[in-house]
Amino acid sequence: MTLQSELQTIIDNLNHALEVVGKVDYSVDGSNPSNVEYTAPYAIGYARASLQSSIKDLEFVIKTNPQINA
Repeated sequence: MTLQSELQTIIDNLNHALEVVGKVDYSVDGSNPSNVEYTAPYAIGYARASLQSSIKDLEFVIKTNPQINA
């Protein structure tokens, strides 16, 4: 995988997290399982996991790309 494609994957994952957060609807019935992805707790958990994954991925990119470590 090239540096550019690695970074694009990270950007894509962060953009998806933004989409999930943008779908939060405080008027839905959070106890209904079909609405779970529209609830704030779901969006917060998803965004948190996405941020953690992005940090790990960026740390890996830094370690494995000598042009960044220069």
